[in-house]
Amino acid sequence: LTAIAEMSECEVNNILPGYKIVQLREVWGEPDRSEDNTDSWKIGNTTLMVSYKNNGVVVVCGLKDGSGESQG
Repeated sequence: LTAIAEMSECEVNNILPGYKIVQLREVWGEPDRSEDNTDSWKIGNTTLMVSYKNNGVVVVCGLKDGSGESQG
């Protein structure tokens, strides 16, 4: 997770889509928040948001800083 927090949102979206959310949970542990097909992990001041389809396949990710701004 710490490596993810150092990436740009674009880099994260090149890596994670296509994975299953259960795979990410196995590696990173349970998310800090999970609702409406979106899981969130807090990594220091950064929040990784992972959205997935009903079948559990990751489609898009986002990184937000402590103030809620997107980290492009």
